[in-house]
Amino acid sequence: MKYLYRLCVSHTISVAMRVRGYDLHGHDLAVEVCIDGEVLRDGMVMDIEELRKIVSEVLTPLDRRYLNEVLGIENATIEILATYVHDQLRLRGLNPSIVRIRIDGYAYVEYVPQRL
Repeated sequence: MKYLYRLCVSHTISVAMRVRGYDLHGHDLAVEVCIDGEVLRDGMVMDIEELRKIVSEVLTPLDRRYLNEVLGIENATIEILATYVHDQLRLRGLNPSIVRIRIDGYAYVEYVPQRL
């Protein structure tokens, strides 16, 4: 019997952002990225340190920055950020099953790409 495993890492960033209808404000975000897969011959879905490194490469340039400016958009929502993170990880060869962004510890947005 084959099992599917979910490997997840978390990376924390702080961002300033402007969302339509709100003043300039900031959030502390815990960005969680999950990769699904079978265990390979070495006993892992993926090397967790490699996953952490790739996620950090995507998120570190956003930390303590004005999100609208970095992403080049007027309306910087957490949903848009989740999609951006997913797309950047795909460009680096990963296929995340979930990108979850926890907002100040009280809410989260979860991006789950549809598998067609």
